[in-house]
Amino acid sequence: MIESSDLMTQQKTPGLGQTALQIGDVHVRNRGTIVEFLVHSDPGADHPGAVLALEATIVAQESAVERTIDPLVFTGLWVTDLGENEILTEVRIINDGANANSCFLKFPQ
Repeated sequence: MIESSDLMTQQKTPGLGQTALQIGDVHVRNRGTIVEFLVHSDPGADHPGAVLALEATIVAQESAVERTIDPLVFTGLWVTDLGENEILTEVRIINDGANANSCFLKFPQ
């Protein structure tokens, strides 16, 4: 789990770990994954915005063909530029000083 990984929360991308801590409760976080949040493209979800801010690269695959999307494009509410038969297989986050000093602040509605 992202929110309990020292590597993610303290060293590499604290903003992503802080984002994960804000999502639902532990039961929701145990059932959902960052990939699901990205593919679903829910405008109320926190992970898509955090991944865009961290300038992540997304890897999608259809059969044996892999495609890198930099960054994943959210084309509308609950819609991304993933192909109909593609699945998202990786989220690559740059390991740099900016991301290592990232944080996440959630404003109440």
